Amino acid sequence: RQGVEITTDATLTDNLELSAAYTWLDATQPDATTGTQVTEIRRPRNTGSINLNYAFLNDRANANLNISHTGTQKDTNFATGATVDLDSYTLIDLATSYSILKNINVYGKVENLLDEDYQDIFGFQTPGISGTVGINMKFQP
Repeated sequence: RQGVEITTDATLTDNLELSAAYTWLDATQPDATTGTQVTEIRRPRNTGSINLNYAFLNDRANANLNISHTGTQKDTNFATGATVDLDSYTLIDLATSYSILKNINVYGKVENLLDEDYQDIFGFQTPGISGTVGINMKFQP
C-alpha cells in the first residue's frame, strides 16, 4: 500500500475550530491465481472529512458538525465470487452538548443526518439516520 494523508487543524475564531483530513490510497495485492496486482477490497482510493466545532455560552455548550466522504471501493460478492464496486458516499453527523453543572452534561447526536443509503461491505446495509440523547455524570471521590 502507498498513499498520501493530509490533515489540518485551524482555530477560525475564539469559539470555532476546523479540522480537515484527506487520504489518497493505492492499495494493491497479488491475485492468488494470476499473480498480477489487483486492487484490494474495501480500500477506497479517496477519503476525507471536515469537522467544525463551536463552543459557546462560556464553553458550557458545544455544537459539532462532521462531514465525511468515502470514495468508491471494490468488494467481493461471496455468493458468486465476482468483484463488485461499492458506491461512494458522504455522511453528515451533528452533535451538541451542554454542561448543566461541572459534573453533569446533557448531549444529543444525529448520525447520518441525510439518511444516506450506503454499504461498507457488499450485501450488508448500514444504519440510516439515527439519534442519541443522554446525560453524562462524573463522580469523583
